[in-house]
Amino acid sequence: MSTVDTRPSAGGSTSHERHRAITSALARAGAVATADDRRELVARLIVEGPEGGMRWALDQKRQRGPLGALARKLQAIVDVPRWGHHELVDLRAADDADGTRFITRGCAEWPEQLNDLGDLAPIGLWVQGAIPDMGDGAISIVGSRNLSSTGHSRIDRAVTGLPVPIISGLALGADETAHRAALLRGVPTVAVLPSGIDKPYPHVNRHLAERIVASGGALITETPAGIGTARHRFLDRNRIIAALSTGSLIVEAGAISGTMSEARHAHALRRRLAAFPGTAGCDQLIASGMAYPVISRTDVDALYTPDVATS
Repeated sequence: MSTVDTRPSAGGSTSHERHRAITSALARAGAVATADDRRELVARLIVEGPEGGMRWALDQKRQRGPLGALARKLQAIVDVPRWGHHELVDLRAADDADGTRFITRGCAEWPEQLNDLGDLAPIGLWVQGAIPDMGDGAISIVGSRNLSSTGHSRIDRAVTGLPVPIISGLALGADETAHRAALLRGVPTVAVLPSGIDKPYPHVNRHLAERIVASGGALITETPAGIGTARHRFLDRNRIIAALSTGSLIVEAGAISGTMSEARHAHALRRRLAAFPGTAGCDQLIASGMAYPVISRTDVDALYTPDVATS
């Protein structure tokens, strides 16, 4: 097994920085696998820390499948002479260039609610902008990419007057409407990307992403820079959207859609789940008891205020 080189950079480094460099390498290698495939690695990280997690991961090189691919990618990273030095230099350069930074469990910025995901939690996150205070709750708003005019109006009314941040995924339709409504109403908003920070998806919403950061919100992703979207990244980011919020608002979901994936994650995490009746997915969530119907304003407020009764 290769020795893990975590030698400090020429400018010196702290133990925290070395751990951040190791975790960054693990996160970059982890991009070849799904969140589900990474579960044992994340479990090791939680218990054994970055060095223990890396030693375990490198031992998996001969395995077939996604975990073996992850280990071989990781081996290629650490085979570069003084890789730890270069990892730290790259992290610091990103910090200086555009404020993109890599955060890990234990960092002051790390959203503690992500720990509710257990071994499905991200290895780490790349962040641009300021993650707003979510101590009083947050609402995720997700739904159809082919949002109707009624859906747009419902989201705008739901966001108006909210005292808590809005979490969504920057996608066309419901996601972008939620972000735009938040910007218009002065509500902090966070976009969780299925791609690298430098490749916000879809490209037509790049300007919206820039506005989110400029307004005091944030872009976050578990995908390294330079990497675009893939089907599993759309599905995987839904668990992050669900975990960041105290409750999820579902708008015009289809019966089979990525929106339903976010709803299932929210339900599994015991987050409150509300849906506007009238589409197959929303009606299914309501009929199953997973979500309650949104009939009045108090139904939206109940997503961040547990003691508010629903209609």
